[in-house]
Amino acid sequence: LPFTTFVHDMGVTANHLIFMVPPWTVDPLDTLNFLAGVKAYGTMFKWTPEKGTWVLIADRNDLTKLHRVRLPEAVSLYHIISAHEDEVEGTGTPRLTLNVARHIGSRAKLEKSFANMYDAFFEEDQECEAWQYTFTRTSAGASAGAATEWSYASSTKVETAYPFELPDVNPGTFCEGTPARYAFVNALTGRDGNNGLYHDRRRACRRSCSRYDDVPLLREYGE
Repeated sequence: LPFTTFVHDMGVTANHLIFMVPPWTVDPLDTLNFLAGVKAYGTMFKWTPEKGTWVLIADRNDLTKLHRVRLPEAVSLYHIISAHEDEVEGTGTPRLTLNVARHIGSRAKLEKSFANMYDAFFEEDQECEAWQYTFTRTSAGASAGAATEWSYASSTKVETAYPFELPDVNPGTFCEGTPARYAFVNALTGRDGNNGLYHDRRRACRRSCSRYDDVPLLREYGE
């Protein structure tokens, strides 16, 4: 890892594991306060965007082929939605696609709410929006058999009907290495606030579906 941080999830494709590493960091010197029993470890995290958000790409079979790519901007997230690999049409260039639930607002504000769930009030900017990141693999040299490396290619915001969190996909997609057509999420569908308990809102809105293809949509199911 490029720094001491908190990584909660990963993307799995047919041949790779993908980790997105946000700059929610702990200064190594502050760790002494934790070891001395002065502070709880979780209270020492700080948002440090100057350190950047990094993507680590590992070979799924043996973890030896590890690449580290820095994104153009600092990104906060907990959850990966899905990941898959294919080739760029027309060129045959290997490509990795990573769909993530990216935090809308301040990471510090979100963590403050999670620190006291009984009194927390979650607002729209503490939810997520969907973003898609792509990475392409190119040869580092011109000769046949030259070393290859992954590089950042693009990032795109995927429009959804509501802010959301806790995405799920059919687990068979990463077992088979195929793209996930649907992501199931919980969503903040009301606009009059909530009861302050995140898990209650989750139960109320779990029957929602967000589709990631040409026309994203979120559908609510009745009882």
